[in-house]
Amino acid sequence: MSKIAVVYYSKHGTTEEYARKVAEEVGGDLFDAHKVKYKDIKDYDVIVYGGGIYSGGIKGIEFLKKNWNKGLCEKKIIVFAIGITVDHEENCQQCREINFVKRLEGLPCYFLPGAYDPAKNTGVDKKIMGFTLKLIGEGDAKGQTAESNSLIDRMRNGCDLRDMSAIGPLVEAIKDL
Repeated sequence: MSKIAVVYYSKHGTTEEYARKVAEEVGGDLFDAHKVKYKDIKDYDVIVYGGGIYSGGIKGIEFLKKNWNKGLCEKKIIVFAIGITVDHEENCQQCREINFVKRLEGLPCYFLPGAYDPAKNTGVDKKIMGFTLKLIGEGDAKGQTAESNSLIDRMRNGCDLRDMSAIGPLVEAIKDL
């Protein structure tokens, strides 16, 4: 039986919530990416990494890149990403193109629906969200697609799309390793 480490990077708690559930379902040990070092997980066979999606990037995925040559390249790795736009395949594909280059190319990634509360945004994150809203045309309904209108609504008003049952395919993939 494989020894499984579930490493997560959570900013507002949603990714941690999913990571805890995944670890529970697969009998894995849970590690916060803010605190874990490669030496802490070097004896694990399977590494599951989870992070929120911010502007297309998976938060903290640098952990995999940084530790690739230390031995991660010899492990079985699965990634999960949490976001509010993962219900659109083109967004998932764009996230793959941004994050899974060079060393990480070909790693499996499972996309899970997240949550967003604009009241929790501060500093740079608040500025990025404001810029993104302007970029996709907030206030100009002409030519807007249903997808962009849905995103604008989620960004302006927040949303909670969390669905713990969505981890099913991820859990099965981990168990199949």
